Amino acid sequence: MEKILYEIKDALQTNELFGIPIGGDFNELLSWPEFSEPLKIENNNYDYGKFVVERYEDVILVIRMRPEKQVTIPDVLSIFGEGEVNSTSQYEFRSYSTDKVYILFTFELETGIMQRIDAASTIFMD
Repeated sequence: MEKILYEIKDALQTNELFGIPIGGDFNELLSWPEFSEPLKIENNNYDYGKFVVERYEDVILVIRMRPEKQVTIPDVLSIFGEGEVNSTSQYEFRSYSTDKVYILFTFELETGIMQRIDAASTIFMD
């Protein structure tokens, strides 16, 4: 699991996650033999869970992942640090960003267990 979190952290520098360019050309991605539209990988070889790639027109906007292994807030803090923290009555959100990539971790507030990760392109962010 730690290896996956480091891969996600590296995405802040490389603008790629699992070799998929965040903010890249969606149509080019569809030409890869392992992908087809709609681009959903139910079981990937990263032993992490499931992920979906979302787009706006031809631009990859979000690579959204749902962990199948239990990941907690301390797991993320040990690799990413504090980040920006927000919460609702049900969830705690921790975000990390660069000029090109925005990473958002969503945790269940009561248990502190991760529910989702979004690696998003900042192309259309203000």
